[in-house]
Amino acid sequence: MNVEKNDLIQIVLQFLQENELYETKKILQKECKISLNIVPSQETLLLGIEEGKWGEVLTLLEGVTLPLKLYFDLHEEIIVELLILQEKEIATELFKTKLLGDKKTQFNEKIQRRIKRMKKMFTKEQLKPEKYFTDGLDPQQRRKNLSYHVRRATQDTKPSRLLTLIQQGIRSQKQAGEIEKLKGKYDLYSGSFGSEELVTHSDLSNFEVAIRHTIKFNEDIPTCISFSACGKYLLSGSMNGYLEVWNPSTGKLDLSLKYQKNNVLMTHQARVSALCFNDDSSFFVSCTDTGEIKFWHLLTGKCLKMIQLAGEKAISNVCFTKDQKKIVVSTNEGKLLCYGLTSGTKIKEFHSHDSFINSFCFTYNYKTIISCGADSRIKLSKTKSAREKGNFRIPQEKLKYNERTKSMEIIPDNDGKFDNNNDDDDEEEDGIDYNNNERGKHNKEQKGLLVSKNLDFQENTINNVIHLINYKKTILVCNRSPVIYLMSFDGEILFKFYSPRMNLKSCNFLMCAISSDQEHIYAIDEHNYLFYINLNKKTIEQKIKLHKKEILDLQINPINNNIVTCSEDSFIKIWKMSDK
Repeated sequence: MNVEKNDLIQIVLQFLQENELYETKKILQKECKISLNIVPSQETLLLGIEEGKWGEVLTLLEGVTLPLKLYFDLHEEIIVELLILQEKEIATELFKTKLLGDKKTQFNEKIQRRIKRMKKMFTKEQLKPEKYFTDGLDPQQRRKNLSYHVRRATQDTKPSRLLTLIQQGIRSQKQAGEIEKLKGKYDLYSGSFGSEELVTHSDLSNFEVAIRHTIKFNEDIPTCISFSACGKYLLSGSMNGYLEVWNPSTGKLDLSLKYQKNNVLMTHQARVSALCFNDDSSFFVSCTDTGEIKFWHLLTGKCLKMIQLAGEKAISNVCFTKDQKKIVVSTNEGKLLCYGLTSGTKIKEFHSHDSFINSFCFTYNYKTIISCGADSRIKLSKTKSAREKGNFRIPQEKLKYNERTKSMEIIPDNDGKFDNNNDDDDEEEDGIDYNNNERGKHNKEQKGLLVSKNLDFQENTINNVIHLINYKKTILVCNRSPVIYLMSFDGEILFKFYSPRMNLKSCNFLMCAISSDQEHIYAIDEHNYLFYINLNKKTIEQKIKLHKKEILDLQINPINNNIVTCSEDSFIKIWKMSDK
């Protein structure tokens, strides 16, 4: 078996790209005359081109070197479509940054003439594509052609290929008997093992958490944060209603956004309580404690739509629907409401809670919405019809501090409470039979039968519910207690993660978040300590104290799994895993 030299260089280029060694990567590409043509997801890229999701396309192609003609054709199509949509400011910025400057000198004379022709487009009030393009193709046909050529010029690959191949080689040597043991940190240079344990991507427990960047808010408090899907932008909302976009790699305000460079602010008149980007990172939604919702365009900072909920209901969470044309918000009155972004009107209302809704999420296929709240209940509804599918609480556990052992003791309540409101034709949606409760063996005539008889068991507010995509029938539940639960969709407890700080009188978890690969969970307790949970190994480990005052939000970068927190101490902190 022969390995191509070009393939090896591509793998090294990928390593440089993933570790942000951009200058080294640029020099290597120039010397070897080999470009990095791998993308995180070729399928997503090609679909984005065919559907005209240009923000997502440009993000996926960042760092990829396309053939010059294809590069020009793609950006020409994007700019023309932006001008047709009257997005002249964005089109102008894209034209200057992508087709002029240093890039212009690389084009041949034919493309140079096309650039001059493009300049004339910006002087016209209304651009007619049929007069600009002479090939007789409609926009959809041109997109398909571009998709075809981009597919040939790029390729899919898994992340961290260099490290993966090295680890596979070490294991092969072990199986062949060339290495006597496979334990310890392997020194590639000397070909021997050290005393430290070998670290893999899926074993973050061998890493320590270190501060990477700190962002200080002067005379204000960051109340919530959100990452874009591409991981390039970190959005923050504050107590005074300000919205700011940060570069998570530098911890600085992102001045590539013209409006931030010119000190033009995106604002609300009240405390920002929830944020969410759409799938292609081109738009985002912000919400406030007074029920105000604003829909923003990221690159221009313009508010495209404003919605005001009746009665000034405080909004706790917001999420885009599958088609990205609607949003769902949760309120302090226990309501789950769906609004259209074009019309600004309420489309439907889902199940309600008896108190504040703290968190909600969609299942992987968007067919079901799951919510939790201060009423200690988890509820499931069908997304399409808004009909309630399930309703249960966590079996509560009584805590008692033992003076002799100086630790908290947990007395389990073996009774649960589950209400199932499925109609017969909804039972198999998501591949889950909501009526099959092996733990309770109840049926529709026995709704609410399993009720705790121990009145001493206090019901704690549920702060987080997360659908675990890799498991599909499992949710992660964090309530204000020393326990984080893995539960089935019918309320059965599958596993419990107990706090390592059970020797304290107060050791309750407040919030948790999950990595993009769905393998690593980070949780925070009321003393601001960070905990790491390995889902595969079913282990929990205490890390470090993150802030001096209460932490208000926790998010994970979808690209590199760096964690970000914001706190009442007026800091946003970006944390990185580093090798011990």
